[in-house]
Amino acid sequence: SPAMQIALEKTSLANMEGHEWVDLMVRFGLGLFFIYMILGSMHVNALKNKVQLELNEVEVFQTKSFIIYYFFLVLVAIAFMLIVIIGGGVASPYAGFVYLSIPTVLPILRKLRLKKLKTKHGNLLPKE
Repeated sequence: SPAMQIALEKTSLANMEGHEWVDLMVRFGLGLFFIYMILGSMHVNALKNKVQLELNEVEVFQTKSFIIYYFFLVLVAIAFMLIVIIGGGVASPYAGFVYLSIPTVLPILRKLRLKKLKTKHGNLLPKE
């Protein structure tokens, strides 16, 4: 595809060798992995302390939704790193395309969770 050809041309301009790309991409993936893990863990902790935090049913549902979103983002980071580790530096552009699933899948997840929220707790939501 034209986009892939452009990506491959740009990577060759970076004057980096294959193992350097793997190192860079794995570091990038690990950074995102840990950011999403920390954010997800914070929401899990909030859920564990829902009584102390006095979370209502809608807030509990929203917290669970964020846990699902962060779990998906952790899976994306893992898939990204695995592609680079297995495929080497030449797979870097392909690994980058894994991130294209985020603007595609995340809105779908949000829409599904919103629909479930309205079905389950519609009476607790503010009137629009």
